[in-house]
Amino acid sequence: MRGGEVHPAPVAMASFAGPTGGGYHDTAAHSTISTDAGVVVADAGPGPGSVAVFDLDRDARRRRR
Repeated sequence: MRGGEVHPAPVAMASFAGPTGGGYHDTAAHSTISTDAGVVVADAGPGPGSVAVFDLDRDARRRRR
């Protein structure tokens, strides 16, 4: 079950993107931010140093339009 299905709220999921050593050369990466409806609105991508950013304040987003 996804986190937003239990308690409808935005979800930020962080996932390491660089090599960790100890035989783990490939990591998951793709840190994401999802809305309370489960829609991914930001994806950091696969590379180290990538950042996912999104303004979860609905009122602030409306004021900027």
